[in-house]
Amino acid sequence: MARTKVILADIHVGNLTDFWAIEYVIYKVIEELIRFGIKEIDLILLGDIHDFQGLYPTQVTLVRGSWQSYAAAGLIDWIVELFERRGIKVVQIIIVEGNHDKRIAEGMSLSEGLLHALNDMGYDGRVFVYSYYLDEECRVLYKHSLLTKSSGSYIYGISPRMLKEASKLIAKFGVKYVVAAHVHKFGQAKAFHGEGFAITIPGFQIDLARGENDRGALIMIDGFRPHYVEPDEAIKIVDEDALVLEVLEKLMEFIKRYRAKSSVPRHSCAIKELYIGLPKAKERTGVWWKYAILRMGNRTKVINGELLRRVAEIYNAFDTTEEAIEHIMKVLRVNLSTARNYIWIAIKLGLCEAKRRNKSNR
Repeated sequence: MARTKVILADIHVGNLTDFWAIEYVIYKVIEELIRFGIKEIDLILLGDIHDFQGLYPTQVTLVRGSWQSYAAAGLIDWIVELFERRGIKVVQIIIVEGNHDKRIAEGMSLSEGLLHALNDMGYDGRVFVYSYYLDEECRVLYKHSLLTKSSGSYIYGISPRMLKEASKLIAKFGVKYVVAAHVHKFGQAKAFHGEGFAITIPGFQIDLARGENDRGALIMIDGFRPHYVEPDEAIKIVDEDALVLEVLEKLMEFIKRYRAKSSVPRHSCAIKELYIGLPKAKERTGVWWKYAILRMGNRTKVINGELLRRVAEIYNAFDTTEEAIEHIMKVLRVNLSTARNYIWIAIKLGLCEAKRRNKSNR
């Protein structure tokens, strides 16, 4: 028999990714694989692993760059480890490019960046990138989107236009199943002609406006028998700001995982030098930095913007930097190095201006 495939889609690293649902789903997938006695799989990532930046108000950062590929690589490595801890070997990782993955950052597509990042971590020879993936032996076509020019992801099911396109693909490639993502929903529909089927699977992007929470994965048992997996739990969003902070902390966790295993130092991991924020309310102008990712010695820490604003207020209230540092240390109960770092990043964010040194100190 051909190898079983586990398919995940629309992770959208860089947006409000539901990392918690990914964990729930993976654990449930593992339970199902063990129940079926499956010891080897191929992991298929069916597009939009990345999100890119500067496009949507839901994005947790305003910083473009292939740093998303390093966070995604850390996430994938963590997923592989979950499988292999339970005795399920991930033989191949197949990346099917989505519309977001094809965007260019630092001279290469984000999917190419992810390929390089995974190879840096020791996956060389196990990772493959395709615009679509045809499993001829099992008669299954994997494609991110059925309608490449669709106006959005949230179609909420397989539309007649999508089914028409799927029917064409089934006839063209001689397959039984066309598996797609992009719509962020589970769906299965019989083709207009013949015995083929169109399947869509959901993603892991949190939609605060719509309250969208369809999550799940697809297992193609022995490569050709579809088996759907949904999580038993869903996160409850009480505080949107707290959610954004938790997502940022997860991103940093996976970037650190990449750094720890990578054999090649990459400047894109200089997210330690970049600052993370959200747009202000519509009635206000400019950008208010809600959070910042700050390097403190060998550590990386996520800092709340309100704290930085307090630092700027204290700094502006004193004539000299030394006086401000002393007061910040007392008020915020931090050490000298941390106080200096807080001031430095507040200046970099434009929350205050650097003070000139007195002539007597020159």
